[in-house]
Amino acid sequence: MNPKRRPYIELAVALAMSFPAIAAAQQTSAKTPRIGLLAWLPCGMPYASETSEFGIFMRGLHDLGYTMNELSFECRSASKQDNHLAAAARDLVQLRVDMIVTSSQPAAHAVQRATEAIPIVTIISGDPVAAGLANSLAKPGGNLTGVTYYATELAAKRLQLLMEAMPGLATVGVLANPVVSYLPFETDTKQAAGHLGVALSLQQVSEPGELDAAFSRMKADGAQAALVLPDLMLADQSSRIAALGIKHRLPIWLGARGTSRTAA
Repeated sequence: MNPKRRPYIELAVALAMSFPAIAAAQQTSAKTPRIGLLAWLPCGMPYASETSEFGIFMRGLHDLGYTMNELSFECRSASKQDNHLAAAARDLVQLRVDMIVTSSQPAAHAVQRATEAIPIVTIISGDPVAAGLANSLAKPGGNLTGVTYYATELAAKRLQLLMEAMPGLATVGVLANPVVSYLPFETDTKQAAGHLGVALSLQQVSEPGELDAAFSRMKADGAQAALVLPDLMLADQSSRIAALGIKHRLPIWLGARGTSRTAA
């Protein structure tokens, strides 16, 4: 299976497993389940397209035997602004959808704060237990379930791979979004750097307009490569980050691939 698809397929499985609970709540088999989609990117149709935030998830539903005629969808978007997630989540709750699906931990927090009744299925790029989203991976409790694909040990592995690719690497620039500082990525990277004896030039970037200055500061600090921590905004700017890496002659590690662990 394509590793990029795996979390979304598992998310579809978690959603499918929740359908019996939805059916019981509906008190009728005639009603088409309404699924709310809380998107970070702008909502767009068709949701099943490759460019859609939920495209691979929709394909996962299809692989499980569901057709779009059996389900209806309501999408609300944060329009690439983390601080708009709460309002979008409240809109979905007011629509009284049967379930809400998200694709990030910030979105999951927004929905969980908005409702304790509507089932939530989500992908978590962090520790759902430490984040207060679940009681445990085996028994999440409450109204939230889904998958998590982040492993703490990957922070050290990313730095190790950079050191293997660049013998003599002493300083690594790091791009981090302070809006999601509650996620473990920054702390884990600092700890890994301490163990490996690598210096960090940590740059906080909360919006795309700050990227140019961040790269200039990293270069001035003597960075020889750059690591981009997981974040929706930074991932959305991958092309620009790559261009800035070329401009400043800094190899870039962008994105992360983790081992999925199901919370069901």
